Amino acid sequence: MKFSLNDSSDHRVCLENEKGKVVLLTLGYTHCADACPSTPARLAQMRRLLEKDAEAVQVIFVTIDPDRDAGPFLQRYMRAFDPSFVGLHGLDNETDAAATSFHADYRIGKFENEVLAEHTVDSYLVDGNGHMRVVLPHLHSAQQVVDGVRAVFADQADCTPRADSGLSS
Repeated sequence: MKFSLNDSSDHRVCLENEKGKVVLLTLGYTHCADACPSTPARLAQMRRLLEKDAEAVQVIFVTIDPDRDAGPFLQRYMRAFDPSFVGLHGLDNETDAAATSFHADYRIGKFENEVLAEHTVDSYLVDGNGHMRVVLPHLHSAQQVVDGVRAVFADQADCTPRADSGLSS
């Protein structure tokens, strides 16, 4: 799983920047009236349910419509759901590469001067080592997302060598 996109200040952000954190990544666009606003709303609810464990989770929203979601607009949109959420944008080839690495799909077109967009509405749960662990269907509840995040936390804890295990780092 790799991507390199820009945040609202045009700083490059890569998945490697979130090493050690569980990442929930989703694709969408701010002018969407259906899945796009409901996903960050559900992920904000997930963070509230996680309580103190929410600090170990980073939500990233990758826009598929960077022409309209440029600059600080995207970040204000995401922070309306939760102040910790990050909105990213990129050039077409960068967005394509990010989507492809997550096996997501999207299309942008125009019809009668209106932008039309189709995209995968699932969210991607990435562990602290940058490996995609679970594709979370759009219809999952916030509690189901919490359960997925906690399963990744538990699995990461089980995979951490203990001092007495005889394994060296």
